[in-house]
Amino acid sequence: MAAERPHREDAAALSHAGARPGRCRSVDGRAAQQVNDYDKVLSNIPGEVLTSAGDELPEAASSPDASLRVRIRLPDGTRAEVVFVKLSSKKGRSTRWFWTPDNAVFLEDK
Repeated sequence: MAAERPHREDAAALSHAGARPGRCRSVDGRAAQQVNDYDKVLSNIPGEVLTSAGDELPEAASSPDASLRVRIRLPDGTRAEVVFVKLSSKKGRSTRWFWTPDNAVFLEDK
């Protein structure tokens, strides 16, 4: 009996942001494999906050920067700095550039 294939939703959850591993590329041409969130700071930031921070970034396709740092304030008042990296995904002849959060650090209030 063949192994059961995961449902479409489960398959998307297993892969990084719905893309197949190795399909997304960074600006320097390397395959994007994982988020560099070693301290698990990024996983503690609500998705809504990351989305609103990403919406403030310039258009990825026309930006000369490979990464951008954004300072945000979390709902509990804590401040953090999030690094967004520019990635591309190619489908057919078209290439789509986008920003994705890569890592984050909590900032001390001064």
